[in-house]
Amino acid sequence: MNTIKQLFLFIISFVFIIVISELFIRNAKISEVSFAEYYDDIGKGLAKANTFVYFNEGFCITSTNVSRFIGKDVPREKRENTVRIALVGDSHVEALQVFERHHFGYLIEERLNKKFEKKNIKIEVLNFGRSSFNIGHMFAYQRLFIDKFNPDYVLYFISNADLNCDYSFPPLLPITTIEKDSLKTSINVKTKDLRVYQKTKFMTQKLAFANILNSCRRKFKKKETLPIIFGKFFQKSSSHIDSDTGNYEHDPITAKIINSLDSSTIIINRDNFKLPNKFKNLCLSKNLKYWELEPTFKLLEESGTIYNKWNVTNQLGHWNPKAHEAIGASISNQLIDLIETDYIDNKDL
Repeated sequence: MNTIKQLFLFIISFVFIIVISELFIRNAKISEVSFAEYYDDIGKGLAKANTFVYFNEGFCITSTNVSRFIGKDVPREKRENTVRIALVGDSHVEALQVFERHHFGYLIEERLNKKFEKKNIKIEVLNFGRSSFNIGHMFAYQRLFIDKFNPDYVLYFISNADLNCDYSFPPLLPITTIEKDSLKTSINVKTKDLRVYQKTKFMTQKLAFANILNSCRRKFKKKETLPIIFGKFFQKSSSHIDSDTGNYEHDPITAKIINSLDSSTIIINRDNFKLPNKFKNLCLSKNLKYWELEPTFKLLEESGTIYNKWNVTNQLGHWNPKAHEAIGASISNQLIDLIETDYIDNKDL
């Protein structure tokens, strides 16, 4: 009888601690519930029309819309005299570390609308950034989802790691594969993965504590545990590929994606070092515009600002607000020249 009583008290105490922890996590905004939902057309995507608060490297309050991307919603059909720009990339573009008003896409839209206001041209910049995306995910996301919004320009923000179309983790994302020498876009759905997600999503979407545990699981799978535990004492091997070496070989899917993109696509190297020359030359041979952010980061560093350093949390990671501001200014200047050439000089609107 005494054993049953102790077991009962243990269960009650455990539940009480979980409830208190959940209330503390929610109210202190240490973590939010899951930011994701599964959809038949795009796989695992962003939750519809919700607001989230994040404390990570920085701090942000961000909102999704009913169309399932970050920022204000827009109708799929563009209004007259509108130029629509789609931003595609990974967590640097998604940017859950800064307020929306500090995001480089917001700043680009603000600058361009001010520039073209007298010419009666409306600019819309849409943030389709998604964490963990590589170029294979980005292309599939564009074909399955982004193209429905009829963007005039699609900006691919590419890092060295994005050139490898590895779909081993995370699951349930849109992917690009090659079948019979043609590109195929689909959702990386395995019955087991979908079944696990469907069984656990209630917990992760309702309980912040459960979402923390799920995030820990993802970091363990991505081998990020040791860097977090040991910090600066852990030397992580670099995935940087020197642009001047001959060691780089195209991922077959990456090469085929570049070959299939049209002139409305702009490839942007988001790294602070050059991507392989072989990749850059492939882009240029297909008449794709190829822009670099490296000069922008160097100017920041010369002024005493490290583009990915967060002083409050003493971390290196994603672009900080100063970097977003500089990126917004740099890309705005290049887009102004492009829009003036394509839509004003040629009067294509």
